[in-house]
Amino acid sequence: MTQDTSGVEVDIMDDIDFMDTGEDTSLFSDSRLIWMLAGAVVGMGLMYIMDPRVGRRRRALIKDKVTSYGHKAVDYTSAKARDISNRVTGPIRGMMSHRDESSRGDDFLQ
Repeated sequence: MTQDTSGVEVDIMDDIDFMDTGEDTSLFSDSRLIWMLAGAVVGMGLMYIMDPRVGRRRRALIKDKVTSYGHKAVDYTSAKARDISNRVTGPIRGMMSHRDESSRGDDFLQ
């Protein structure tokens, strides 16, 4: 509480309404806590990977795993594409082979 020039006590905080954004500005609000934890996790991850003694080995291991998973993903998708292609063309080829057999005459069997 302060006094203005006329001697009346005035609460300064009542006059500063334009600064109120409606957000919780405490240090441990939910969103700030989540961002702080995310920053700590990212920092620990970078320390783990950039370690001067064992970091090179860890980076090589991560690179090998990413490459391996990439190859597995390509193999999986190509196998699925081949499977779908065979499922679609199989019945069509089956119908075409039955059509060819029915158009052959009895001379073919002799």
